[in-house]
Parts: sequence; structure tokens; C-alpha cells
Amino acid sequence: QRIIKNRLEYEARNQKKEAKELAFLEATKQQEAPPGGEID
Repeated sequence: QRIIKNRLEYEARNQKKEAKELAFLEATKQQEAPPGGEID
């Protein structure tokens, strides 16, 4: 029973980490390539 619980917690942590990394990648992508018109 404990092994299953540990595995579920591990997977939940991984999903959170992946979501954070994806959000970070999206943010950096938007900073690198601003939508047209912002370049003065």
C-alpha cells in the first residue's frame, strides 16, 4: 500500500514540475520573440 502511495506522490510531483517547466519555456519564448510592433 505504501509503495503505491509513494508512486502516486512521485508522479504528482513530476506533473507539477513538468507544468512549471512548460510555463517557463512559454514565458521565455514570448520574451525572445515579442509580437510585432514592440520593436522601436
